Amino acid sequence: MATSRSSVFTCLVSEHNYQHSATNGEDDVSMPGESDQHLATEAGISLVKSDQQKLKKCVRKSDWAITHPIRRCLWKDLCLRNKQMGPSVYDDLANSGAEAEEEFVETLSLPQFVDESHVLYYKLNMQGQQTLHKMMLVIENAHPEITYCPLLLPIASALLHYVEEDVCFDCLEALLQEQTFKYLHQTRVEYEAFLMNFIKICAKFIPQTYSYLKEQKGSAEFFKDWIWIIFEELPFTHLVRIIDCFVVEGLKVLYRVGLAIADSYKKSKGTKRDDNLLSFIKEYAKNIPESPNKLLKIAFQFRGFSRATIRSFQTKNQGKVRNTMADKHHHQNLSRNITTVTELHSAIINQTQLQVLWRWLPNRIALLTPKLVFSTSEHGYSLMSLFNQCEDKEPLLLLVKTIKREVFGAYLSTNLEERNNKERKLAFFGTGECFLFSLVPEQEKYGWVGLDHDEALDASNQMFIRAAGNLLVIGGGDGDGLHLKNDLDNGWTSYCDTFSNPPLASGGQFQCAHVEVVSFITDE
Repeated sequence: MATSRSSVFTCLVSEHNYQHSATNGEDDVSMPGESDQHLATEAGISLVKSDQQKLKKCVRKSDWAITHPIRRCLWKDLCLRNKQMGPSVYDDLANSGAEAEEEFVETLSLPQFVDESHVLYYKLNMQGQQTLHKMMLVIENAHPEITYCPLLLPIASALLHYVEEDVCFDCLEALLQEQTFKYLHQTRVEYEAFLMNFIKICAKFIPQTYSYLKEQKGSAEFFKDWIWIIFEELPFTHLVRIIDCFVVEGLKVLYRVGLAIADSYKKSKGTKRDDNLLSFIKEYAKNIPESPNKLLKIAFQFRGFSRATIRSFQTKNQGKVRNTMADKHHHQNLSRNITTVTELHSAIINQTQLQVLWRWLPNRIALLTPKLVFSTSEHGYSLMSLFNQCEDKEPLLLLVKTIKREVFGAYLSTNLEERNNKERKLAFFGTGECFLFSLVPEQEKYGWVGLDHDEALDASNQMFIRAAGNLLVIGGGDGDGLHLKNDLDNGWTSYCDTFSNPPLASGGQFQCAHVEVVSFITDE
């Protein structure tokens, strides 16, 4: 069971002794009285009920001290504001693994999704540390799909200073599941891309500072570790105010704070060069001259900082990270991985065309073995049959051969089961790895237009896949790149903004002779 507030909550903060750079003297971290807490709760509830713009403005400009009681309810309500939460399941989950939990707490081991080089307690005492470790174990057991999430532990550690154990768990659950704003990347590919995005963001919003930084010795290490300057080097007083904004706006806030630190550091140095940029900027952050609110004011001065820009960077960098990871294991000639047409049993493509397609696939996929999972000759001319055969499979290669012997298709990066996701707000889904292609009469790949643009794109440039009971569309915006009807007999193709492709079939309209779908499997 979760320990009571009186024994855990006060205990967790009792060893604080942080210097507040924006005030004189030390912060008293003693707990507020009941009347103060009641007023803070009412204020927090009123604030959370505000519309998003008013909420952002208020939290950004507020000057709550590190001891302010409002955070106890505010952080909880902000994290849970988009969730219909029943009673906390934390006690049940923790008790279900009680035997493993006891050993876990005793040894202070950590799940694999934690980066053990950045285990941050923010002066939690031993009981607080044990609570934190136990919570990480419970999350690991509840979410085996989380493979790498290094920011989860430090955020949980900060939360535990203000909310009870079970509330902290509920907050983390909500942040992990939130769809509107991204709070926590949960795979190594996502996280590495997140770090890489900061390079593009610096170049776009602080170009002079970026030019200065990249010329310094150790710049590569800085751009690799910039996030830990925020979580590991800044005073806790600053971090708490950053988290105030983070729970409202998501990861976007961290990019802004990173920009503010980098820009302020550059102004403090002038044109002077450093022989170890990472070391000097860490020291600057530890003793940062700006108060928490001054730092946030700098962070929020950058205009045109859109989520669309971040999504564009994230999509492109995830592709780069995946291919880099695949390259590390790429010790054999790819041609050895190309299965013969006889083994594939395709009625549409020959060996030469298969080799052309193989060169267009992401490296990590080209290392796998193709398997025919749907064909109209075996499963019939039915889109629903296609969906059933492709269930839980990704990525996919869609092949179409017309009665005029034209051959074309699409690479689908995302499981078609996503069409049934009720939480998805947009008709289209998929990622920038999707592409259209033509094999006959011409051999051409039409990739996502976003791969050649650093600026934010319109929604019409990011319409990758649309699937429903009566249609399958790949590529949208001013036309459908490839559109198959529910009977898989007829379809059409036209220019679309997402792939900037010409019609894949002469005249646009076409009648299908064969339709096939190929998935990819690992060799056993």
